[in-house]
Amino acid sequence: MIFRHAGLVVSDLKKSLRFWTKDIGFKVASNNIEKGKVIEKVLKLDNCKINSIKLTDSTNKICLELIYFEKPKLKKKKIFTNSPGLTHIAITVKDINKLYNKLLKKVNFLCKPILSDDKKVKLAYARVDGTLFIEFVEKL
Repeated sequence: MIFRHAGLVVSDLKKSLRFWTKDIGFKVASNNIEKGKVIEKVLKLDNCKINSIKLTDSTNKICLELIYFEKPKLKKKKIFTNSPGLTHIAITVKDINKLYNKLLKKVNFLCKPILSDDKKVKLAYARVDGTLFIEFVEKL
């Protein structure tokens, strides 16, 4: 079994794409409009139309799919760090302090980068797009 990708439904595709590519460093692998019977059946949504952009990290092993619903409209919900289900993804970074300063005005960090109890990593959590959290981790 191989992990294929994680999907992130976004409310602002241009802003999210700019964040994941320009700020974080992912690259666009594909950009597709999906509509019709197959996607409607898979998602159980009538008259569904989505823009699906697959992004890869620098290793080309990790894939994140940004999904923007043109139809139907989004159902907003807020996720908390202790919500059930998928709440965050973790990304290894080279310099967490530099990234923190770069992103401070763009994302909502829960705290400044902090040293883990075992002193092996520095980490920080940030809320992105009002939903998903990202755990940024720098190996020491």
